[in-house]
Amino acid sequence: MYASDFHMADIEAIMQIMPLVMLFNATIDIVHVTGDATSSETVAKADMRLFIDKLREHTSYADIVPTVLPGKDIPGDIEGYASICRSDLLILSTKRKTMLERIFEQSVTQALVNHTKIPLMVFHYEVQGEPVYIF
Repeated sequence: MYASDFHMADIEAIMQIMPLVMLFNATIDIVHVTGDATSSETVAKADMRLFIDKLREHTSYADIVPTVLPGKDIPGDIEGYASICRSDLLILSTKRKTMLERIFEQSVTQALVNHTKIPLMVFHYEVQGEPVYIF
């Protein structure tokens, strides 16, 4: 299962794991948690469609299942969905943080590292200025 925030780095990470996915003929569940129980779900679903369209420009792999989850507990919702899907591996990308960001910002990745029982693979990306999203 890949937890996405619709960043271009997500597509790059997915493409890096494609040989492993194809070797095991695995399903790629791509999940995005809205961070808000109601208001942003419609927008997130539209963004997911755009993300999948962009991903399809890079791969013809058919077994990709996109899911948008409304919720505020992003790490908990990701882990809960991974359990429901019986995911063998949880994958996500995170930007490299400065020391102050590591001290003061909540980290979904750190919460998952500390609590999930599912094997976790994390891709780090660096951003010059603001993150560049694909839409």
